Amino acid sequence: MKRLAPIIVVAALILSAGGLLLFTDDGRDPAPLATVDLTLPAFGAPSNGLDCFYQAIAAAEPDLFVDSTLFTVIRNQTDWRVLWDRVSDRGRRYLGSGCPDAGEPPSLDVDFEREMVILLVELQGSSGYSLDIDRIVAANDEWTVEATRTTPCCGGFAIMTYLHHAVVTKRFDGEVNLLITETVSGCPDKGRLSSGV
Repeated sequence: MKRLAPIIVVAALILSAGGLLLFTDDGRDPAPLATVDLTLPAFGAPSNGLDCFYQAIAAAEPDLFVDSTLFTVIRNQTDWRVLWDRVSDRGRRYLGSGCPDAGEPPSLDVDFEREMVILLVELQGSSGYSLDIDRIVAANDEWTVEATRTTPCCGGFAIMTYLHHAVVTKRFDGEVNLLITETVSGCPDKGRLSSGV
């Protein structure tokens, strides 16, 4: 199942919806998660939307980061508005940033009465990386978002790259943690490394 967010489409960041499952600790059937196409408006060169969003949140909300990964749960329209206000504030403070200095946040195709969005955004210094939410494990009244960061074996082009993955799932008001496993593409002898909070 794929959900579309009616956001201004400038840079088409199409996300795969396959393989995402919510696992429970009591043996019940897992519920599928839906990927949200989160394409933000490009505010001005060299912005692609995600850079403005990432940098604004990094400056205003450092507690939302696990290492260099922005990890946040958007449970309602107010949560989304607060994040977007950080972007507008950056636009007002830094006129050359290309960020908007006012306006409403892009709308999300989410029923916040029943659903919420889990969002990861990450900055890498070269191409060839990927970041994917694989599954969510529910246990002991908390959720663990399990994600995979794939690193290129031989490096990529030296270009600032913003990765993101956003999924919509049923609403959950408990604690949500992140566990990232790192893999290296094309290097079968390399091990898997995990980090989380």
